[in-house]
Amino acid sequence: SGGIRVRRIAKGVRFNAEKKSVGKYHTSNIWSFRFLCHAEDGTSRTDRKRHPHWIEIRTDPKEGDYVVHEGAARVMQTHRSAQELGVESLLDPAERHKREAHPLYKIEAAVAP
Repeated sequence: SGGIRVRRIAKGVRFNAEKKSVGKYHTSNIWSFRFLCHAEDGTSRTDRKRHPHWIEIRTDPKEGDYVVHEGAARVMQTHRSAQELGVESLLDPAERHKREAHPLYKIEAAVAP
């Protein structure tokens, strides 16, 4: 089809990677993890022996996260609302206070549809 296939790697997936310290943030090491891309589509473009595609991820101790340094792009997940996920949303603080303060209101709210 000629288009680029997008492959995602979930956070926490383990790879055989080259691990090395590439710097420091205060007393914490900044670690680099470099590994070959696992996405192959059967063409010479993605053949690991002919055209190795390296991905490098580094730890970010300042933010308590990681950064994609080379060979890939990070995709940020957007927050979905409780309604979009199909779960019941929590009460807002005013409604919760009202229910806690009035025992009869609590009973009415429990039997309301």
